[in-house]
Amino acid sequence: MSDGVMREPDSRADIRELIDLLAKLIDTAKQLPPGSERAQAIEEILGYQRRLSALLNRSTPAPSK
Repeated sequence: MSDGVMREPDSRADIRELIDLLAKLIDTAKQLPPGSERAQAIEEILGYQRRLSALLNRSTPAPSK
């Protein structure tokens, strides 16, 4: 995904990369002045992070027999 081309995440590595980028965004948002906009930005980013984590967990392959 780091090739700069916009596309759907198609692998677990892509999803993990997006989760890592969201963590960096949270760190950046924490540098905003305290207030409702900061809190809202952090909550929105956390929401995306939670959804991607759920997608990652859902896409975990079933154990082979």
